[in-house]
Amino acid sequence: MTRIRIMTEKDIDIAKQLMKALVNEMNEQFNEDRWNESINRRLSDEEIFGIYFTLIAEENSKICGIAFSEVREEIPGSVIYGYISNVYVTPEERKKGIGSQLLKESISSLRRTNVSKIRLNIKSTMGDALKLVEKVGFKEISKTMEIK
Repeated sequence: MTRIRIMTEKDIDIAKQLMKALVNEMNEQFNEDRWNESINRRLSDEEIFGIYFTLIAEENSKICGIAFSEVREEIPGSVIYGYISNVYVTPEERKKGIGSQLLKESISSLRRTNVSKIRLNIKSTMGDALKLVEKVGFKEISKTMEIK
């Protein structure tokens, strides 16, 4: 049975391993400094809002998924919205509804903060993930283009 819960300090090492696996699957490099900054921000109350949710999924007492959420401003003093990032489920636990559970719980947590909308970004190459977020109710509102 899958259990979704808030990440604690004791989960940081496994959360880091999950993030490394996620960026590897996206053919990107893990950025240690960015990771440390993100974790420190999530564990401190120094931010403007201080509202961060990092959820962990456990299947049979083994951590197998993660999702980051936070409250953001479009520009300082403007519209506040929820943002979900880095949703990841280990390959061996996929197709069991765990990603959907992580997304739904992230949405519920953000809704409790009274945000007006919730956003996430997804790469167009991540077909299964795109299907998942659409199934949960997300709709495309923009496209980001890139040239190298």
